[in-house]
Amino acid sequence: AVDATPLPAATYWSGPGFDAHDPALALAGLLGANRSRWPTVRDATGRLVRVRAPFVPLHAMRPLQASLYVRDVDAVRAEVADLRARFPDDPTMMTYGAEIDLWLGRYAEGLAAAEEALRRCHTQKWAWVGLGASRMFCGDLEGALAAYAEGADVTGGDGPSAYVYRGEALWRLGRAREALPDLSEACRRKPTRVGGWVLWARAHLDVGRTDPSAKVLGHLRATCPGLWVDLLALTGPTQDPGTLLDGVLSLMRGNRSSALPTYVADGTVRGITWTPPVRRSPPGSPPPATAA
Repeated sequence: AVDATPLPAATYWSGPGFDAHDPALALAGLLGANRSRWPTVRDATGRLVRVRAPFVPLHAMRPLQASLYVRDVDAVRAEVADLRARFPDDPTMMTYGAEIDLWLGRYAEGLAAAEEALRRCHTQKWAWVGLGASRMFCGDLEGALAAYAEGADVTGGDGPSAYVYRGEALWRLGRAREALPDLSEACRRKPTRVGGWVLWARAHLDVGRTDPSAKVLGHLRATCPGLWVDLLALTGPTQDPGTLLDGVLSLMRGNRSSALPTYVADGTVRGITWTPPVRRSPPGSPPPATAA
């Protein structure tokens, strides 16, 4: 469990001589020559006091997400709910929790969390990303595209994960050629994210290009044996690339662009060990201007 109990005031970034206008410089002076793992300062009585950074709720949420690999899902979600209750004014508590909901396929709950995050902070970029993704997985494809258009207008541009979800919404609408520029950009910006590559290959398949799907599926089979076994358990013995790519997307639920790639099989969350086929722009993709 995450311990968010406030520490004694003397152990925060404060103390005699501390200058709030230049905390880094002030702290360096207060530490004296202490450069160990246990920084200390002297309090008003001259006693050495351990220095600790203030609790940042966002820093607790990321380990909670990673713990889904090894912990009971309901226990993790209960801790997410506890953090949300403790820090009701922090919109990231809603967005990170919504991301977990997407990974688990709890799309309606993810949608509610994204909407609440935007009520708390209308310019939170990740909330707009989550709103569009949740709408898409709830079946509102046009609403997803509208969310990304409005979010870009409100926040001054697309979030880095907007490309993959917007591209998927276009692909689900049957507009694979229009989806390819976004999906190619998603792979370029985040080449380690498996969901973008799978969608990129799937959209290419729909416009008659088979090489990308052969490359991505071959790479998945070679580098993700656990996922491949679970995929064939879902699809049955098949060599149809569309069926296999769709199966991967189904297993991944709503996880498309996270640094923690996950899928769900047999009711458990499993991690994906993945290295991208290439480190730069995806091969075989024309530039956006000639994608059609």
